[in-house]
Amino acid sequence: MFKNAASVILLSLGALLLQPASAAQPAGDASAAAGDHANEVLVGRVYSQGSKQPQLLYNFRRTATRNGEELDITRTYTYPDGRVAAVETATYRNGDLVSYQLNEKQIGAHGSLKIDGDAFAGQGTVKFSYTNGGNTKTSTENLSGPTVINDDITDYMQAHWSDLMAGQTLNVRYLVIPRLETVGFSLTKSGEDNWNGRQVVHIKMDPSSFFIGLLVDPVYFTFDKNTGEIIQYTGRTTPKIKKNGEWQPLDAVTALEWKPAR
Repeated sequence: MFKNAASVILLSLGALLLQPASAAQPAGDASAAAGDHANEVLVGRVYSQGSKQPQLLYNFRRTATRNGEELDITRTYTYPDGRVAAVETATYRNGDLVSYQLNEKQIGAHGSLKIDGDAFAGQGTVKFSYTNGGNTKTSTENLSGPTVINDDITDYMQAHWSDLMAGQTLNVRYLVIPRLETVGFSLTKSGEDNWNGRQVVHIKMDPSSFFIGLLVDPVYFTFDKNTGEIIQYTGRTTPKIKKNGEWQPLDAVTALEWKPAR
């Protein structure tokens, strides 16, 4: 579980994106990032975790719009009754992340980041801004390794799929707007099994810091081994949950599926 300052580390990991695995995309090819899936939308259902009868908490929808060299992404989380809980937007230019915005409607907070450089290559700088309770804070950080957000972290896995399948560990920096900084994580293949008649692969995401690791549960991604498509994500998601009258971070199970755009 997340406590105190660590509670926002995976605040916006949320529902994720992965293009189908392809041998045409060699490991380390950052051009695999930010696939637009122009004729498809990624939809998801966010369920409660750890109960025999999971409760539907939120619905998720990711849409992409291409405008020349730019790809604009909108990620919307809604309550089952359709009310909007949170919205994220991201812009890529020629496959490189240039900006990302987070609107936490539930708690009345919002923030953004802008990147000058190549995040996947870990080169350049990132500028953060976050407003909560009328208080705005900013910071600037030099990128120091492969850097991702929730929308392209599995694209990074896609670009290094053969490395992961070979048992290698990938180290990434995760952009966290509420903390105004990046946080280190490692990605490793944790196993394979059969799930509902499908061969699946599990990827584990762990904090690089020993101290953060004492507070943060591992995050797990489940992919179809044959297609590379993401099936399920278990861990921290963007919307919060209200308990005892207070908004708290939410660890949940998110089931994902690509569908034709309408």
